Amino acid sequence: MTTNNPRLAQLRSYIKPTDDDSRPLRLKLLEPFLVRGLASADQASLLSGVEYKRGQEILNDLAVSSFKRPAALWMTTVMLEGKLGRPKKLYLLTQEGTSVLRDLCRAPELSAPSVRDGIELNAAYAIMEIYTSATQATGLHPAVEKTLPFGEGRENIRVDVLIETDDGPAYIYEIEQVANQGTLSRVIDKLRRMRKFFATSSAHIERDVRILFNLPQRDSQTLPVWQEALEICQAEAPLDFDLYWMPILNFIEQPDWKEVTRFQRIEPESRSSKMPSYGELSEPSKTVSTPGMKKLYSEIQGRALVVGNKFQELYGSEAADRAEAFFLTMYQIYAGSHRSGHKNQGIPVPPVESLDLLNVYLHSPENKNLLLELRLASDWLQRRVSWNSYVLGANRILWDVFLRFHGLGDSQMIISIFPPNPHDEIADITVKVTFKRNVDWIWERYLKAASGHPTEALSWVLTALLKYPYDLGLAEMPWRTKRKGAR
Repeated sequence: MTTNNPRLAQLRSYIKPTDDDSRPLRLKLLEPFLVRGLASADQASLLSGVEYKRGQEILNDLAVSSFKRPAALWMTTVMLEGKLGRPKKLYLLTQEGTSVLRDLCRAPELSAPSVRDGIELNAAYAIMEIYTSATQATGLHPAVEKTLPFGEGRENIRVDVLIETDDGPAYIYEIEQVANQGTLSRVIDKLRRMRKFFATSSAHIERDVRILFNLPQRDSQTLPVWQEALEICQAEAPLDFDLYWMPILNFIEQPDWKEVTRFQRIEPESRSSKMPSYGELSEPSKTVSTPGMKKLYSEIQGRALVVGNKFQELYGSEAADRAEAFFLTMYQIYAGSHRSGHKNQGIPVPPVESLDLLNVYLHSPENKNLLLELRLASDWLQRRVSWNSYVLGANRILWDVFLRFHGLGDSQMIISIFPPNPHDEIADITVKVTFKRNVDWIWERYLKAASGHPTEALSWVLTALLKYPYDLGLAEMPWRTKRKGAR
């Protein structure tokens, strides 16, 4: 009991005075911590009904100890991946706060959160975000870290958030962080346990498992790990459930608890174990059956809805903002050596400032995959021997590697590659960008980002990729390249 410890007794009395029969604000605001032992100010405010500003003042107060009583909470900061703005304050129960709340709320199972790692803290906060959002919806009853037993033994699965409904099945929501080959075995184990659960459990739970990924924008390894794990598990035995995923920020902005229309289905790494080679296709192919064709139509129709919703969202918001940031970046790189009043203006010297800025941009961690592809492409391009083959190759690199990486396509602009005159060397190649004026949003964003130089900036950057591959670390000087067998 907390009364056996004077400091805990003081904390208990501070949270709920002994002469107060009502439910004081401090206790009311701490009750949401019974869910997971942690909450942000806005989560605690929504769950308790206490006004946000007043609630934050109380939480800050409870996170500070005094001479007589210990702190009931401690603070750290968290933030969902891709979320703009300041990090959120996350409040977690201390051991003393847990002990007092366990006593006041008669919650013997309550324990202080053991998470300390940044990734674990972000995951715990994300789980509480989904729980809090679900409590605001009518007819939903969420539970955090729900243990679901199955089989005759003591086996179980632990669900991040289980959403029960008044008039239908329950829904499983899993919040997942970055995965890699080191965590592949954990994902495989998770899928195996789910397979056992759905094969033996009699619980009325929807078999479309929702996964909300909290991942960095440039993450390229997590989804392939899940696809690989899915393929391994399906090779062992059929899975009687499906996996659907969505970025957690997209879901929080517009939650739909019962449908997976806006989710994407996770497919195995390869839909079939072996694709036929060219030689194996000598036999005439049989006509697909009517039921088979109808099945294919149904699959494509469902996929079209998912893809349509996804790209409608993308081009409605993200693409315009991304394009603006891209063009602004290109203009800053260009302006390094081409701004008005530059000391070398009009003098035929290399644009060292712009090259330095482009070098930094290409070698940034966010552009790791782009840099690797550009290096391979540049090496391939150096082997083009005629002007025509060089132009075709350069076009493919600029469109299929650089511009596509930044989400831009040929419906928005035209690029022309040519030398100043037919007798110039390839080293003097020039790229010219022309925007299609019917692409209003991209034209406006570009003008805003590169005022006064609407096409020169991007033209120079594309030219530099072809003209200065050695300065940018895209290729090695040919006389420095070691040949096979050379000593």
